[in-house]
Amino acid sequence: MAPAASTEPGEFDPEGKDARQLNNYVSQRMNSYEDVYDDLLYAAYKQHFEKWTIDDFKKSDMIQLGKLINLLRCNGVFVNTTRAHLVAENLMNVLAETDPHVWTEEEVIAHVKRGKELRSENLNDQFAAIITMHQRPPKTSEEKAQQRIPRTPLMPETPSPFPTFGPKTRARSAANSGLGTPTTVPVTSHPNTGQADSNQHMEEQAHKDSLADLISTPQALLNLGKMYTDELKYGAEKNDSFTWKLQIFYDLCQRAFIPPTQEAYHPAFPTMLKGQALQYYYATRQTWLLHGHDPITGLGDHFEGEEYHRAIQQEWNNVIFQSVIDKNLYKTLSECLEIMVSTLQQLYHGLDRDLQTPAYHRIKLVEATHTHPAFQSATT
Repeated sequence: MAPAASTEPGEFDPEGKDARQLNNYVSQRMNSYEDVYDDLLYAAYKQHFEKWTIDDFKKSDMIQLGKLINLLRCNGVFVNTTRAHLVAENLMNVLAETDPHVWTEEEVIAHVKRGKELRSENLNDQFAAIITMHQRPPKTSEEKAQQRIPRTPLMPETPSPFPTFGPKTRARSAANSGLGTPTTVPVTSHPNTGQADSNQHMEEQAHKDSLADLISTPQALLNLGKMYTDELKYGAEKNDSFTWKLQIFYDLCQRAFIPPTQEAYHPAFPTMLKGQALQYYYATRQTWLLHGHDPITGLGDHFEGEEYHRAIQQEWNNVIFQSVIDKNLYKTLSECLEIMVSTLQQLYHGLDRDLQTPAYHRIKLVEATHTHPAFQSATT
C-alpha cells in the first residue's frame, strides 16, 4: 500500500504523483477547508497548492476539483466559473493572483441565483440585503418529492358531454365508457361557448381555492418574517424608497409562498414596515378599512406623494461630481465617484416612475461628470 500523502503545508510535492495520490490530497484539503472562510481560506489554498501546475490539476479527478471550486466559492474565495468547463485553468488562475478578487454585487447575485450557499461571513455582512433578495429557499423533502410527481390539468382539455369530477380512477373510467360519446361533432361558425365558459369558470375557481390554502397562513407569514432584515424594511427615512421596498416585499412574498393577491398581501404588509412608517400604518389602518381603502396604496401616497417626488428630483438635479469632491476632500477620485454613483442609485428609486429608466440614469451620469477634467475626454 502506498504511503498516505503528507498534509503539512508545503510538504506535499505533486511532482511524480499519480492521480490517486493527487485526489487523496485534494480530498484532505477540502475536509480541512469546511469551516475556513474568506481571506484565511484564500491564503490556505494558495499555500497548500503553490507547487501545483496545470498538468497536476488536469491529472486529478475533474468532479472532485469541481467540488473544490464550489467549496471555495461558498466559503468566500472567488473562482471565476464563467467558463466552467475549464476546471483546472480556473483553479490555476486563483493561484496566479497577487490579491484575492473582490466580489462584485453582480457576482454575488449570480452565485445565489444558482441555488448555491454563501457561507462567507464577510459577504453575508456586506451583501445581506442582496443575498436575501435573490437566494432560493432550500427545498424540503416533501417539495422535492412533489416535484417528481407530474402535474395534471385541473380540467380535461376536451370535456366529455357528461363530465365527472375528482381524480380519475379505473372505476370512474369504466363508468364513463358506458355513457357513450357523440358519433359526430358538428363544426359551425358559431360554436357553443356556454360549456367552455363554464369550464373556464370552474378552472378559475379551482385555482382560487388552491391559493386560498396558502393565503396568509401563519407558516407563510413566519417564513416571510424570517427573510426580512431591518435593512430591507421601509421606515420613511431619508433616501428610503417605498416603491423600491415594495418590490422587495412582493419578491419575498413569492418566495414565502404567499399568493399574489391583495387579500394575501394585506396581513403580510406590516412585515415590511418599521419606524414611523409602521406607526403611521397602525394609526391609520382602521380608517382605511372603514372606507375600503387599500393600506398599501394609502401608505405609499402619504409618504411618496407629489411633494416627495419633487424633493427627490431636486436632490437628483443637484448631484454633480465636483460637489461630491468638495464634500470629501480627503478621499480619492475613485472613492468620490463611488459615493456619487451610490447617491444617485438611492435617489433613482424615489424619482417619478416615468423617469426610472436606464437612459435617464445614463444621461445624469454624463451631466454630473462632464465638467470635471478626468471625464472631459470621455464625454466630449
